[in-house]
Amino acid sequence: MANIGKYITLPSLYKECGVLPFTFNTINKLIWFIEKKPELVKKSHRFLFMPSIFAFLLTGEMINDTTMAGTSMVTNLSSRKFSTSILNSIGFPSEKLGDPVESGTIIGKVNSKAASETGIPPGIPVVATGHDTQFAIFGSGAEKNQPVLSSGTWEILMVRSEGYKTNKEQLDMSITTELDSRPGLYNIGNQWIASGILEWARKTLYADLKDNFYETMISGANSQR
Repeated sequence: MANIGKYITLPSLYKECGVLPFTFNTINKLIWFIEKKPELVKKSHRFLFMPSIFAFLLTGEMINDTTMAGTSMVTNLSSRKFSTSILNSIGFPSEKLGDPVESGTIIGKVNSKAASETGIPPGIPVVATGHDTQFAIFGSGAEKNQPVLSSGTWEILMVRSEGYKTNKEQLDMSITTELDSRPGLYNIGNQWIASGILEWARKTLYADLKDNFYETMISGANSQR
Protein backbone atom coordinates (compact mmCIF):
# COMPACT_ATOMS: atom_id res chain seq x y z
CA MET A 1 0.00 0.00 0.00
CA ALA A 2 2.93 2.32 0.70
CA ASN A 3 3.96 1.99 -2.95
CA ILE A 4 0.49 2.25 -4.53
CA GLY A 5 1.59 5.51 -6.16
CA LYS A 6 3.55 3.66 -8.83
CA TYR A 7 0.19 2.41 -10.16
CA ILE A 8 -2.26 5.18 -9.23
CA THR A 9 -2.05 8.20 -6.97
CA LEU A 10 -3.65 7.66 -3.58
CA PRO A 11 -5.94 10.72 -3.84
CA SER A 12 -7.22 9.48 -7.23
CA LEU A 13 -7.74 5.97 -5.90
CA TYR A 14 -9.53 7.21 -2.79
CA LYS A 15 -11.72 9.61 -4.77
CA GLU A 16 -13.15 6.75 -6.82
CA CYS A 17 -13.38 3.95 -4.27
CA GLY A 18 -13.75 5.88 -0.99
CA VAL A 19 -12.00 3.20 1.08
CA LEU A 20 -9.11 4.00 3.42
CA PRO A 21 -5.73 2.57 2.32
CA PHE A 22 -5.28 -0.30 4.75
CA THR A 23 -2.45 -2.72 4.00
CA PHE A 24 -4.78 -5.73 4.01
CA ASN A 25 -7.20 -4.37 1.39
CA THR A 26 -7.92 -6.56 -1.62
CA ILE A 27 -6.18 -4.24 -4.07
CA ASN A 28 -2.84 -5.05 -2.45
CA LYS A 29 -3.43 -8.79 -2.75
CA LEU A 30 -4.28 -8.43 -6.43
CA ILE A 31 -1.10 -6.41 -6.97
CA TRP A 32 0.89 -9.12 -5.17
CA PHE A 33 -0.48 -11.74 -7.57
CA ILE A 34 0.29 -9.51 -10.56
CA GLU A 35 3.86 -8.91 -9.38
CA LYS A 36 4.73 -12.30 -7.86
CA LYS A 37 2.45 -14.88 -9.51
CA PRO A 38 1.37 -13.51 -12.90
CA GLU A 39 1.02 -17.05 -14.28
CA LEU A 40 -1.72 -17.76 -11.73
CA VAL A 41 -3.58 -14.60 -12.73
CA LYS A 42 -3.34 -15.57 -16.39
CA LYS A 43 -4.78 -19.06 -15.96
CA SER A 44 -7.34 -18.17 -13.27
CA HIS A 45 -11.01 -17.80 -14.11
CA ARG A 46 -12.57 -15.84 -11.24
CA PHE A 47 -11.49 -14.14 -8.01
CA LEU A 48 -14.03 -14.72 -5.23
CA PHE A 49 -14.39 -13.14 -1.82
CA MET A 50 -14.75 -15.51 1.11
CA PRO A 51 -18.59 -15.56 1.32
CA SER A 52 -18.74 -16.20 -2.42
CA ILE A 53 -16.45 -19.21 -2.06
CA PHE A 54 -18.99 -20.83 0.26
CA ALA A 55 -21.81 -19.95 -2.14
CA PHE A 56 -19.79 -21.47 -4.99
CA LEU A 57 -19.31 -24.72 -3.06
CA LEU A 58 -23.07 -24.88 -2.53
CA THR A 59 -24.22 -23.91 -6.01
CA GLY A 60 -21.33 -24.02 -8.47
CA GLU A 61 -21.97 -20.34 -9.27
CA MET A 62 -19.07 -17.85 -9.08
CA ILE A 63 -20.66 -14.53 -8.09
CA ASN A 64 -19.41 -11.76 -5.79
CA ASP A 65 -21.69 -9.45 -3.83
CA THR A 66 -21.63 -5.67 -3.80
CA THR A 67 -20.92 -5.08 -0.10
CA MET A 68 -17.82 -7.27 -0.07
CA ALA A 69 -16.65 -5.69 -3.31
CA GLY A 70 -17.13 -2.25 -1.76
CA THR A 71 -14.37 -2.90 0.80
CA SER A 72 -11.76 -3.89 -1.78
CA MET A 73 -10.50 -0.51 -3.05
CA VAL A 74 -11.22 -1.64 -6.62
CA THR A 75 -14.83 -0.45 -6.94
CA ASN A 76 -16.53 2.73 -8.11
CA LEU A 77 -18.82 4.18 -5.45
CA SER A 78 -21.34 5.72 -7.81
CA SER A 79 -21.77 2.68 -10.07
CA ARG A 80 -21.55 0.00 -7.31
CA LYS A 81 -19.43 -2.00 -9.74
CA PHE A 82 -15.78 -2.93 -10.00
CA SER A 83 -13.78 -0.02 -11.40
CA THR A 84 -12.28 -0.70 -14.81
CA SER A 85 -9.96 2.29 -14.47
CA ILE A 86 -8.55 1.15 -11.11
CA LEU A 87 -8.13 -2.44 -12.27
CA ASN A 88 -6.50 -1.30 -15.50
CA SER A 89 -4.07 0.84 -13.52
CA ILE A 90 -2.83 -2.17 -11.53
CA GLY A 91 -3.00 -4.53 -14.52
CA PHE A 92 -5.63 -6.89 -13.16
CA PRO A 93 -8.22 -8.14 -15.72
CA SER A 94 -11.66 -6.91 -14.68
CA GLU A 95 -13.40 -9.97 -16.15
CA LYS A 96 -11.77 -12.12 -13.47
CA LEU A 97 -13.90 -10.35 -10.84
CA GLY A 98 -17.16 -10.42 -12.78
CA ASP A 99 -20.12 -8.14 -12.10
CA PRO A 100 -21.16 -8.06 -8.43
CA VAL A 101 -24.78 -8.61 -7.47
CA GLU A 102 -26.71 -6.98 -4.65
CA SER A 103 -26.88 -8.80 -1.33
CA GLY A 104 -30.03 -10.89 -1.07
CA THR A 105 -29.97 -11.85 -4.75
CA ILE A 106 -30.70 -15.53 -5.35
CA ILE A 107 -27.57 -16.75 -7.12
CA GLY A 108 -28.41 -20.45 -7.44
CA LYS A 109 -29.63 -23.55 -5.64
CA VAL A 110 -27.93 -26.19 -3.54
CA ASN A 111 -26.65 -28.77 -6.03
CA SER A 112 -26.59 -32.52 -5.58
CA LYS A 113 -22.89 -32.66 -4.69
CA ALA A 114 -23.25 -30.06 -1.95
CA ALA A 115 -26.42 -31.76 -0.73
CA SER A 116 -24.66 -35.10 -0.34
CA GLU A 117 -21.76 -33.49 1.53
CA THR A 118 -23.77 -31.26 3.86
CA GLY A 119 -27.19 -32.88 4.27
CA ILE A 120 -28.87 -29.70 3.02
CA PRO A 121 -31.74 -30.69 0.70
CA PRO A 122 -30.95 -30.11 -2.98
CA GLY A 123 -32.76 -27.22 -4.62
CA ILE A 124 -32.67 -24.91 -1.59
CA PRO A 125 -32.14 -21.33 -2.85
CA VAL A 126 -28.80 -19.74 -2.00
CA VAL A 127 -28.60 -15.95 -1.77
CA ALA A 128 -25.65 -13.58 -2.00
CA THR A 129 -24.56 -12.64 1.51
CA GLY A 130 -22.46 -9.62 2.45
CA HIS A 131 -19.86 -7.84 4.53
CA ASP A 132 -20.32 -7.99 8.32
CA THR A 133 -20.12 -4.23 8.92
CA GLN A 134 -22.82 -3.46 6.37
CA PHE A 135 -25.16 -5.98 7.92
CA ALA A 136 -24.39 -4.86 11.47
CA ILE A 137 -25.61 -1.41 10.46
CA PHE A 138 -28.62 -2.83 8.62
CA GLY A 139 -29.45 -5.14 11.54
CA SER A 140 -29.25 -2.29 14.05
CA GLY A 141 -32.31 -0.75 12.45
CA ALA A 142 -30.53 2.57 11.97
CA GLU A 143 -32.23 5.03 9.66
CA LYS A 144 -30.45 7.41 7.30
CA ASN A 145 -28.09 9.88 9.02
CA GLN A 146 -28.35 8.00 12.33
CA PRO A 147 -24.85 7.03 13.59
CA VAL A 148 -24.09 3.50 14.76
CA LEU A 149 -21.13 2.36 16.88
CA SER A 150 -20.25 -1.24 16.05
CA SER A 151 -17.89 -2.89 18.55
CA GLY A 152 -15.93 -6.07 17.92
CA THR A 153 -12.64 -6.70 16.17
CA TRP A 154 -12.99 -3.07 15.13
CA GLU A 155 -14.55 -0.05 16.76
CA ILE A 156 -16.51 1.44 13.87
CA LEU A 157 -18.53 4.65 14.00
CA MET A 158 -20.56 4.68 10.82
CA VAL A 159 -23.68 6.24 9.36
CA ARG A 160 -25.96 5.43 6.42
CA SER A 161 -26.11 8.32 3.98
CA GLU A 162 -27.52 9.14 0.56
CA GLY A 163 -24.40 11.11 -0.36
CA TYR A 164 -20.65 11.03 0.18
CA LYS A 165 -17.45 13.04 -0.29
CA THR A 166 -14.07 11.50 -1.14
CA ASN A 167 -11.79 14.49 -1.41
CA LYS A 168 -8.39 15.05 0.22
CA GLU A 169 -10.10 16.50 3.29
CA GLN A 170 -11.95 13.24 3.92
CA LEU A 171 -8.80 11.20 3.26
CA ASP A 172 -6.82 13.29 5.74
CA MET A 173 -9.59 12.77 8.33
CA SER A 174 -9.38 8.97 7.83
CA ILE A 175 -12.98 8.73 6.67
CA THR A 176 -13.88 5.56 4.82
CA THR A 177 -16.97 5.11 2.64
CA GLU A 178 -18.34 1.68 1.78
CA LEU A 179 -21.38 0.47 -0.12
CA ASP A 180 -24.51 -0.05 1.98
CA SER A 181 -26.54 -3.24 1.70
CA ARG A 182 -29.22 -1.15 -0.04
CA PRO A 183 -28.60 0.54 -3.40
CA GLY A 184 -28.49 4.32 -3.17
CA LEU A 185 -26.99 4.37 0.34
CA TYR A 186 -23.41 4.64 1.53
CA ASN A 187 -21.79 3.74 4.84
CA ILE A 188 -19.51 6.57 5.95
CA GLY A 189 -17.36 6.33 9.05
CA ASN A 190 -14.18 6.09 11.07
CA GLN A 191 -12.73 2.87 12.37
CA TRP A 192 -10.14 1.81 14.90
CA ILE A 193 -8.75 -1.62 15.77
CA ALA A 194 -10.33 -2.54 19.11
CA SER A 195 -7.14 -4.09 20.49
CA GLY A 196 -5.43 -0.74 19.93
CA ILE A 197 -7.94 0.91 22.25
CA LEU A 198 -7.23 -1.71 24.91
CA GLU A 199 -3.51 -1.06 24.57
CA TRP A 200 -4.10 2.67 24.94
CA ALA A 201 -6.10 2.04 28.13
CA ARG A 202 -3.36 -0.22 29.51
CA LYS A 203 -0.58 2.28 28.86
CA THR A 204 -2.60 5.29 30.01
CA LEU A 205 -4.51 3.98 33.02
CA TYR A 206 -2.35 1.08 34.20
CA ALA A 207 1.14 2.32 33.37
CA ASP A 208 2.37 1.53 36.90
CA LEU A 209 1.65 -2.20 36.55
CA LYS A 210 4.50 -4.43 35.37
CA ASP A 211 2.57 -7.69 35.08
CA ASN A 212 -0.97 -9.11 35.28
CA PHE A 213 -2.28 -5.86 33.80
CA TYR A 214 -4.91 -7.54 31.63
CA GLU A 215 -6.23 -9.52 34.59
CA THR A 216 -6.39 -6.29 36.60
CA MET A 217 -8.23 -4.52 33.77
CA ILE A 218 -10.75 -7.35 33.45
CA SER A 219 -11.29 -7.44 37.21
CA GLY A 220 -11.85 -3.69 37.26
CA ALA A 221 -14.34 -3.90 34.41
CA ASN A 222 -16.24 -6.71 36.12
CA SER A 223 -16.50 -4.72 39.37
CA GLN A 224 -18.28 -1.90 37.50
CA ARG A 225 -21.17 -4.06 36.31
